[in-house]
Amino acid sequence: MVAQLLVISLIASTGWSSSKTSSPPEKVVQQAEELPASSASPDPGPTLSPPALPGALPGDLLIADRGNNRVIEVTPDRRIVWEFPRPGDLQPGQHFRWPDDALYAPDGKSIVVNEEEAQAIVLVDYATHRIVWQYGVSERHGSAKGYLNGPDDAYMWPDGSIGVADIRNCRVILIDRDAKAIRAQLGRTGYCAHKPPRSFGLPNGDTPLPNGHVLVTEILGAGSARSAGTEPCTGRRERQVSTIPRTRRCFPTATSCWLTMPVPGRS
Repeated sequence: MVAQLLVISLIASTGWSSSKTSSPPEKVVQQAEELPASSASPDPGPTLSPPALPGALPGDLLIADRGNNRVIEVTPDRRIVWEFPRPGDLQPGQHFRWPDDALYAPDGKSIVVNEEEAQAIVLVDYATHRIVWQYGVSERHGSAKGYLNGPDDAYMWPDGSIGVADIRNCRVILIDRDAKAIRAQLGRTGYCAHKPPRSFGLPNGDTPLPNGHVLVTEILGAGSARSAGTEPCTGRRERQVSTIPRTRRCFPTATSCWLTMPVPGRS
């Protein structure tokens, strides 16, 4: 599926609400192309070794090793220098499973981890190896207060709020850490359709941008929002730009489009 790219400002919820729930779409399985018969002496091709790499990493690499249920920090020379959880790191009643993303927080003291299939976001203190904050009920999905359904790409914003794409609830939310409450929302909970910013088709990315906008990707949908409604992309190689404050562009090699809506009071 082609992920749809949208740039939108994270603004307060417009009060949409719905008791309607949605189920994740059926998985589409694509048949692989028939492979040629293997030769007796296949050409191994080029191999990569450290001297052949384009360049050394500028610093340590943080890895969400979800299949091993851990987060690790690795040096450019491939040494693991930090790991969570170690034996004894999890306190009674705490769970940690399926970490899909792990990102350093802006404060430099903690790591934000979303457990996509375990329905939780946690904040891990780097020095103490302790979970110091959590939103979502481990292993329980839902849309009520305090629940998530497929949290993906959790980021800490400069003010300490946590933004996340709540995939199967079809919304992008900003969580107040102190109150553990949603302070802003894009999309209509449980309504999964590509009509941004009113609704989204299974959003799975919400990258904050320097200008205060957020880059949102969707699993469903093949169109772009415009000021007068929605219009599907044609798929032609084109670049079409309308006037600010709303700009529509089709990428030249795909049908994905993005929408930008400047944050009020900012250029």
